This record gives sequence, C-alpha cells and structure tokens, in this order.
Amino acid sequence: MFLFSACFSHTHDSNVSCDITMDNEYIIKWDIFPKAEGKVKIYVSDSPDNFDTWQDPISVVDADDGVAVFPTPDPLKRHYFLLDFNNCFSRIVAARASYIRSAYDFRDMGGYSGISGKKTKWGMIYRTGPLDTLSAIDIQRIKNIAPKTIIEYRDKDECKYSASELGVENVVYMPYVSFDVDSVINRVYQGDFTSQDARAVINDYYFSALTGEAKQCFSKLFDVLQDEANFPIILSSHYGKGCSDLASLFILYSLGVAVDEVYEDYTWANKYFCKGRIMSKISHLPTDVREAVASVIHNNHRDIANVINALEGTYGSIDGYMIDSLNLSLDKRKRIHQILLVDESQL
Repeated sequence: MFLFSACFSHTHDSNVSCDITMDNEYIIKWDIFPKAEGKVKIYVSDSPDNFDTWQDPISVVDADDGVAVFPTPDPLKRHYFLLDFNNCFSRIVAARASYIRSAYDFRDMGGYSGISGKKTKWGMIYRTGPLDTLSAIDIQRIKNIAPKTIIEYRDKDECKYSASELGVENVVYMPYVSFDVDSVINRVYQGDFTSQDARAVINDYYFSALTGEAKQCFSKLFDVLQDEANFPIILSSHYGKGCSDLASLFILYSLGVAVDEVYEDYTWANKYFCKGRIMSKISHLPTDVREAVASVIHNNHRDIANVINALEGTYGSIDGYMIDSLNLSLDKRKRIHQILLVDESQL
C-alpha cells in the first residue's frame, strides 16, 4: 500500500465535489494539497451519518486521478459518498443539485465550511422553488430523503402540492411578499420596465424583508432549526429565490460559513434555474425589457453583498442583526451548531 507523504489530516487540504448527470452518473472530483500519492477508497450510503466501511468500497482509484465516475446505485435514492484518502483522512460529499429535476433549483445546503473547520451536514437542509409541479418520480425521491418539515414562504392557498403525499407532516407557513407582483408583471408586458427598475425591485424586496413584520419569518426560522426533530427541512419559496435567499444567508452566517461560500450558495441557482420558460413568454417585448427581466432572474452576488453591507453598517455585523432583530441567542446558536455541523476530522 502506498502512504501519503505526510499521513495526517492537518497537513493536507482537500477540495472535493460531486455532480450527477442527466444520465444518472456520479462524477466525483478532488484536489489534494500538497500533492500526495496513494489510493482513494469511495464508499456509498443512503445516509451521510452511516457508512459501512467494513464492506467493499464502490470504487478504488489512484489519488493522482482526481476523478471517479460511476452509475448511480439507485436513481430513486439520494446518495452520499465517503472518500477515504489512504486511511489518512476522510471527506463526505454528495451532489448538491440535479437530484430533484421537476422543481426549480432543488439543492442541498451541506458541505460548506463552518466554524472551527467543521462542515455543514449534508441531507439536513434543502432549498427549492415551488413543489407544485413535481413528477411522480421526484415525489418518490423526496419521500426517500424523508423530510420532516417544509418551511414554506408562500401563502397556504398558493401551494398546490400535498405535503402528506411527500411524507411530510409539518409545514410551517411564513408567507412574505414585499411588492406588488402583478404590478411588476403588468409593467413588463407594457414594455415599461428597465434594468434600473429591476435593480430597484430586488433591493426593495431584500431591504423590506429585513425590517418590520418580515423579521418574524426569520426569527421563527431559527426556532424551527433548534429542534432536531424537525430535520430534514425543505425551504420552499417562489422560484427558490427571495426569502429562501435571505434564509440561507442567515443560516450559513449563523454556522460561521465564510462570505465567499455565502455568495457561492446565492449564485448557485444560476447553474440550474431554467429561465427559458419565463423568457419565452416575453420574447415579443423590446430587448431592454427582456434584459431587465433577465437581470431579475439572474442571481448577482452584488445583490446579497448589498444586504450584507447594509446590515453591517446598521448593526455592526450580521451577527449583531441576528442577535438584536432575530433573537438568535448564544444557546440557540449552540444547539443549531450541534445539529448542523460535523467535524470530518473525527470520521
């Protein structure tokens, strides 16, 4: 057996990623710093908390390869992978997106780097657009991840799906709309909507959600997160944007995730959000109007950066805002850390 040149987890850094193709093939990639020779054993499980390393791994490859490709063991189930780097250190990874294909931007919030080198746990919080148009296959896939709670940022009357059909008993409704959607749509179809208007709509939405009664939505969010019995949780909203973006911002910040990964989470939607359906409805409108609509659909990290800067300017930090306005106490945060963070060096 080859051994890494320095077989201690604290001497090596690693980046690991996982994607699943439309043909249901997993592609796992990794980089090791500094470069090291040896073998990578890959184990698969339906749960990120339970890997049977006594059984044969699904794949064994050279560390220098940096990639492994193999078909999914079961296309109806979500899979997690444990990468054992020559018995020196391990990493857990899963495909962030593309598992649920009939919902806008369904993705897992696991795998981000939090405080003290810990990672956000896979399979605990998912964020998505409306669950109203799920295919029969995706309904079964969601049932297989066994969510306990849906946090829904729409009115109950807007939601056309059956929570019980998804195997979910607890739906927490936190509806919030900060602007007249119909008015914006009318302006678009009348050709009276510019890129400047688009930026104003986005900024007004986010900033109004940080004050007044809207704050109660995010304060209530942390009440839900501190109870382990509520997990796994799905965050659902209009197109997976708006309140879901702000909820993700606060969740990740509360776990100590760095701002560059917060931006990554915010802009991830651009990879998988299908804007063609929306843009096809306005294909007859002037180019500047179509560009303005496209800028609303596209998640630009500057939008969430403006939110962060505004909160830091007013409260001194995001933490200051969450403590003062969202009632995120130290004890509550500790409980959430215990639930949502994992130390992979102890695997």
